[in-house]
Amino acid sequence: EVSAKCAGLDRDRAAILARALAREPGRRYASAGELAADVERWLGGEPVKARPDALAYRAARFLARHRLGVTASAAAALALAALTALSIARSREAARAAARAEAVVDLVVELFGGLDPIAGAGLDTVRVADLMALGEARAARLVGQPDVQSQLRHVLGRIQLERSAWQPALALLREARDAAVARVSPDDPAIVQLQLDYARALHATGDRTGALAEARAALARIEGAADAEPLVVTGARVTVGAFEGGESGEALIRAGIAELRATPGAEPPDLAAALTALAWLRQMAGDKEAARLHFAEAFAILRLERGETHPHTLGLRSNLASLVADPSERLRAHEAILELRRQKLGERHYMVANSWSAIGKAQLDAGDFAAAAASYETARSIWEETAGVEGPMTAAALRNRDRARELAANPAATPPAPATTSHLAPRQESLKVRPDSP
Repeated sequence: EVSAKCAGLDRDRAAILARALAREPGRRYASAGELAADVERWLGGEPVKARPDALAYRAARFLARHRLGVTASAAAALALAALTALSIARSREAARAAARAEAVVDLVVELFGGLDPIAGAGLDTVRVADLMALGEARAARLVGQPDVQSQLRHVLGRIQLERSAWQPALALLREARDAAVARVSPDDPAIVQLQLDYARALHATGDRTGALAEARAALARIEGAADAEPLVVTGARVTVGAFEGGESGEALIRAGIAELRATPGAEPPDLAAALTALAWLRQMAGDKEAARLHFAEAFAILRLERGETHPHTLGLRSNLASLVADPSERLRAHEAILELRRQKLGERHYMVANSWSAIGKAQLDAGDFAAAAASYETARSIWEETAGVEGPMTAAALRNRDRARELAANPAATPPAPATTSHLAPRQESLKVRPDSP
């Protein structure tokens, strides 16, 4: 069944997407310039070269079935073409061209809204980074179109956030958010998703206080809107609950879960995200059995929706493994997850660091202090690359490594509980119940 998002695409637009994302290289556009030219033909109402292949129906089917399996490099190429098409807004029909240009940004939003850039294996990250830099430069030149500029920076910031390029994501989202807040009324719900994404970036870079304040501001904005979408309100409440923690945070998350279960059209991954947030709060409260049940339900949802080896599915599998009492059994489970993550994401992704940290904890509990120190050091070095020297994950791994080294030098000492080095969880800080336009 064609997804709701793809069902609204006109045939030319769907054909362009299908050709850009075709599995066989011979059926794709030969270059980003060729793709850009076809996008411009679509904007101008001219026949597009993608149509003779008659792929409109298969485009919608492809995007519905493989939303999370498209590589980030192909998506970035499409984004580049969309950015090229924005230049037509300088024509004599400036108002009409600007509206069309914004429609192309909507196309990119739709693509990345159903795409997880971290899900693709073997990404040409240098090329993606180059495309992102070009996109940022193009956005900087859109000074005469503040709405399009802000939306484009939001899209680019979201991509950087999902690539775990947290500092670039924070800079883009801050620019987009500040411009949008200055432009719209206090009760306009159109920028709520932008505020929530900005909160995610603040949280990922260690500003937990700022993240909670921004999420609360987004919630206040959406709750004060007369035409607020219920699922957007739910997403904001769950995000605030995840950042806030404690009894009040848990109450918000539980209410959100009930709303997601009761609302037709709610996305299963968003229910999984809310369940994961609740599981973490229960685990921090010492209720491991409740945490296990919530993690298990979220894992079952993502395994069905995204497959066994999707990074977010593996994240929940890791959460469940961390609740295993026996250190040897826990170590074997985390080593298996580490191997899958390395195959999927490469050696230096932050989720790979999560596995190394979990392995270090299992080794520490088993009394293998030297091995634990080495594992924590590997996690620290990766987190330093992705989150920075001052990042909370980097600091926690450093403390755990140093303590493991002390224990290796003095095995008679009693090992304390390691500093917490697990992320909130897959998608807990990135719950995305999206409105039609961010």
